[in-house]
This record gives sequence, structure tokens and C-alpha cells, in this order.
Amino acid sequence: MAGLEGPMEFYEWGPGEERTFTVLKWEKGTHEIHPGDRAVKSILVIRIHVPPGEKPAFPHYWDMGAGRITGQLLPLLEATPRFPVKIRIKADRYPAPKTHYEVHRLPA
Repeated sequence: MAGLEGPMEFYEWGPGEERTFTVLKWEKGTHEIHPGDRAVKSILVIRIHVPPGEKPAFPHYWDMGAGRITGQLLPLLEATPRFPVKIRIKADRYPAPKTHYEVHRLPA
């Protein structure tokens, strides 16, 4: 799997935060992270393109890299027959890296 072109725009979740996104299209790829003093690690990243009204500043996409999000988001997006689609993601009360997420596709 190829790496995504930059710039990277990782969404930073706050504890208990809930957000709805309108996904116009999506991409998957890899990105290398440098976690502290550990070795470089390649992670799966799902890039969701959203309308400019949902993210006025360029670029008009968010990168999702947390494994607990990508593990739910990838099969949901792969099973979606057409776009745009609305998804809702909710983080639980724990800060990263302990955060768990709920990912749902909303009715059309």
C-alpha cells in the first residue's frame, strides 16, 4: 500500500468528543510515525474528503490514523455503495492512546 501525499491532517480527538463528517470520497494509505524513542512505525491512514463548509481551511480532508478508528472505518467505507455519506465518530472519555471510538454511518 502506498503512502498518502501530504500535507497530513490528523484529526485530534478530545475525550468524549463526537463529530459528524460528510464523506465526499476517501483514500487509504500508509504513513510513517516516530513514536518517541521507539523505532519508526508504518500505520494505516484513512483520508476522508469533506466539503469546504465542514473544514474551511485547506486541505479539505481529515486523516484518521488511530487503529481503533481505521479498523471500523475501513469496512464501513468499503461497503458504502455511493458517496457522499455521513458518518458519526464518538471518542470515549479516555485521552489518547487509550481512546476507544464508536463509528456509525448515518441514514441517508
